Amino acid sequence: MLNILKQQNGEVIYPFSEIDTIMHIGEKAGFDLIGLWGRGVGGHDRFYPNYMPDPLLGGAGMAGKAVKRAKENNFKVVTYINGKIIDVSTDYYSYSGMDAIMLDQRGKPYIEVWKKYENISPVVFAACCPGSAEWQRKIFELAKDSYMLGADVFYVDQVSQVDPNIVQCYAKHHRHSHPAEAYSKGRIELMRNLRNYMTGLDEKFQVIITEGINDTMLPYVNMFQGVLYSIHEPSAFPELFKFTFPEVLGIVSNSNPILDRYEANYNVVYGLKNEIMTRYSGDRKFLLGGAVTEHDYENVTGPPDINKLKQIDRDQTQKYVKEAFEFVKTHKQYLNHGRFIDDEGIQVKQPAKDIVIKGYKHNMDNSVAVIVWNKGDEKVAIPEITVRGYRIKASFKPGDIPDTENDYLSPNAIRMLVFDPY
Repeated sequence: MLNILKQQNGEVIYPFSEIDTIMHIGEKAGFDLIGLWGRGVGGHDRFYPNYMPDPLLGGAGMAGKAVKRAKENNFKVVTYINGKIIDVSTDYYSYSGMDAIMLDQRGKPYIEVWKKYENISPVVFAACCPGSAEWQRKIFELAKDSYMLGADVFYVDQVSQVDPNIVQCYAKHHRHSHPAEAYSKGRIELMRNLRNYMTGLDEKFQVIITEGINDTMLPYVNMFQGVLYSIHEPSAFPELFKFTFPEVLGIVSNSNPILDRYEANYNVVYGLKNEIMTRYSGDRKFLLGGAVTEHDYENVTGPPDINKLKQIDRDQTQKYVKEAFEFVKTHKQYLNHGRFIDDEGIQVKQPAKDIVIKGYKHNMDNSVAVIVWNKGDEKVAIPEITVRGYRIKASFKPGDIPDTENDYLSPNAIRMLVFDPY
């Protein structure tokens, strides 16, 4: 559950003293990992790499108390840094930037511009080089800051996104040689050394999340946000990806403050992790029970799906999504820890066109769980399903599905059939 505490324009969404409000939202929506974005003086996407907790939010002391309180209430906390860019208006850029940033063939920096609101000036950033000793030192320093704050998880933004054949560093004073090695060998070295550094601080402090996915990062990164086989990708290929990289924990990047029922079911079927975002004051208003309109986002350059927020049954949807999360936890031996087998060995007789059927195999006893999802708008009969060499043992469903007939599935509902080997 990503929460921007202070935005790029200086607006405070949540001070540290409102951690109870964030926990209440998480509890209602079914999330137990709280993300603290925008904790620094510049808010989110300004003044990087300065992440010292903003006095306007309550300062470092209140930040530590907020993290401690969340953990005492069985939440985990993830803190954010950007692992790629620094604000060119900062002292760090002025005094250390030349040692940290990437240079193109002309000796110029690679520039990114981020603008979250129509009525503010764009914020200009320079991209840093993972093969730079100075930038690695700074990343480790920021990891220690997060550890001292009490965070459980360290989020390093953008590191996994970059194509080394497109963005290359020609700085001769960095540790890499050939330009392309900055985001090949340099990136691997950065993330390997970061993991070792974090483990050296505390063996429990070693969970890393990054944005995007890159197979070279698999040994060093625990979770990847924004995987390319999510429901939001028109060319998604979830079955192929799950077969090829079964070890990947992928988070669906969701810029809305709520998941709908269809999204939640898709993520259950394909073993994806869920996300909601509170990025703007309108998101906070929605999550606390208010009705939102376009006026709540009138200056925002990238608002959530406002029509969705206006039309969705918030309470009923959150109730179902939470039950879907609990369903996954209850059957984690299949859905989290089992092996995705797609439709391997599964026979289906005359399925309806909107029925999706996927299988997971238990790693210990070889039993098979078959997820049946009716993604359509009409009630349909569950087709006859058999698994070669297996007999059906049990049937399960998330808590609020109103089906009274075991042979049918309501619209946008799921059922799990468990088969034991003979």
